[in-house]
Amino acid sequence: MYGKIVNRIAIIMLTIILVTVFLASDAVFAASDVDFYNKTVTDESEWLASLQLSNGAIPETSFKGTNGALKETPYFSDFAAMALLESGEKYAANVRKYLEWHFDRLNRAETDICGQEGTIYDYYEYVDQKGNLKEEKVYKVKGKAFYDSTDSYAATFLQLLWKYYRVTGDSTCITAHKADIDRVISAMLCTMNKGLTMARPDYQVKYAMDNAEVYAGARDGARLYSALFAGDENIAVQKSAAAKIRKTMNSKMWNKKGGYYYPALEKNGKPSGKFKWSRFYMDATAQMFPIEYGVISAKSGRAKTLYKSFNKHWSTAKVKNHRWDKMQYPDEYYWGDMPLAAAEMGDKTRVKIYMKTYIKKVKTTGHAYPLTCADCGKVIMAAALARDLH
Repeated sequence: MYGKIVNRIAIIMLTIILVTVFLASDAVFAASDVDFYNKTVTDESEWLASLQLSNGAIPETSFKGTNGALKETPYFSDFAAMALLESGEKYAANVRKYLEWHFDRLNRAETDICGQEGTIYDYYEYVDQKGNLKEEKVYKVKGKAFYDSTDSYAATFLQLLWKYYRVTGDSTCITAHKADIDRVISAMLCTMNKGLTMARPDYQVKYAMDNAEVYAGARDGARLYSALFAGDENIAVQKSAAAKIRKTMNSKMWNKKGGYYYPALEKNGKPSGKFKWSRFYMDATAQMFPIEYGVISAKSGRAKTLYKSFNKHWSTAKVKNHRWDKMQYPDEYYWGDMPLAAAEMGDKTRVKIYMKTYIKKVKTTGHAYPLTCADCGKVIMAAALARDLH
């Protein structure tokens, strides 16, 4: 009897020791992961900040290895600036400088190719061999000034403005440009049609990606106006737009039988092409945007089903170039949206695999193209989010 008691006590003590060791090792791994993500945020933010030119622009890539003509896409730069705010106020001056650059280049109706207030063109920034700015010109396609969209460009800028105010508390910059921000809201919603926005007044396709971004832009714009411009009519305008987009995306844009969002709808509401999970862009990637931008909760059954389906097709070794977490895609891009959506879903494993792959790649390539400031920015935001999961 005595021997049995001793054995039981020994087993209990051994169990306690093993559990303690396991918990301690888990804590060490968690701390190690936090350090890894903190370093990723720090190192990549330093690179992003190094891209900024003297006029405040944040070009897509570094001037190193280029012919001195740097593409400046405001939509991309918005994500870069949002990412810099993950370091608190450390880069607040950089972000404010970019905001002023952006505000200064907003189009008037008479200067816009579609006659719309509050849009912004892409630009070329010309620099010398040391990266010093020499000249800036509007980017043109077939002789015409160009932007890819009116809805998304405006939406991401509104997201940035809200994050800037939330992180810095700097209301001066925002209130000084109240009239400009009104115009940005107008640009974002100028193509609203039956609950969804179209990419441009002259390109009337309703994209799931764009509308997810517009939902977040209108949501954050309403938050910004509620905080600084109480009673302003644009609060209701933006809340209404966000609600309509969310409702319409989750009804008209959702294929209940297939379990996916239509990547694009024509103006008449008909799907633009046949959906294929095997088509990475834009079919499969579009499924992550409602999760990334909060159109659906990451905890919802729909989000879990979408994420499972996405990984079934794009995170297995069974099909060549079907490992997004190892950056194995059919194209050359970095796709920072993917780890950001994965972090929203709480997928620590795949985010970590992606991050390690990313770090190895940028060390090898020196942050060269096809890495853009936008993808780097999304990687930073994903790292910050993943850090908080540990």
